[in-house]
Amino acid sequence: MARPSWSRCVPLLKRFWALLLVGHSACNLVVDTDYLVAGKDGLECSEEEKICPVSSDEPDDVSTCVGVTNPETGCANKSCSPCQLPGAVARCLSGGGCGIAVCSDRNEDCDKDESNGCEIDTESSLDNCGACGQPCTRPNAATSCVKGVCEFVICSPPFADCDKSFKNGCEVNLDDDPDHCGDCDTQCPGSCVNGACQP
Repeated sequence: MARPSWSRCVPLLKRFWALLLVGHSACNLVVDTDYLVAGKDGLECSEEEKICPVSSDEPDDVSTCVGVTNPETGCANKSCSPCQLPGAVARCLSGGGCGIAVCSDRNEDCDKDESNGCEIDTESSLDNCGACGQPCTRPNAATSCVKGVCEFVICSPPFADCDKSFKNGCEVNLDDDPDHCGDCDTQCPGSCVNGACQP
């Protein structure tokens, strides 16, 4: 915080004491408290600083100079509010904005846009299950991402998972597959129509 120069007061003090000694009436010494405790308009900060309130408990005019590389005071943004990025610990970017220092817990920055933080929860995202760009989808099936692991939920009728391989999903149409007609274990000598064997 800028300090007042006491050299400005010395001549006044000398004159004050001189007047007392010779019996003349003394002059009034006026102290500008706004100058001593500078507000927003009284501070002179360096180029690497900006003016912010001392704390939320202080009046708006009680301010101080803070560094523009501190995410706790918004980096070089006009606002003095802390950088708040979803799922991330914040840092100050070279351009003065808020960026990602590190993603927290299970979150990842999948879109590579630091302004929206680590926006993806990879433990539950169907499009980014366990890692960015790793979809949890299978043909003809409903799936769920649980703690970063893609899990099978149910096949969409009339499809079935007859080979028990999760990788290819529910691969068989039970309505028209003569090797799996109506269910995975029924084979037809002829054709399969609507899940029933035909001669």
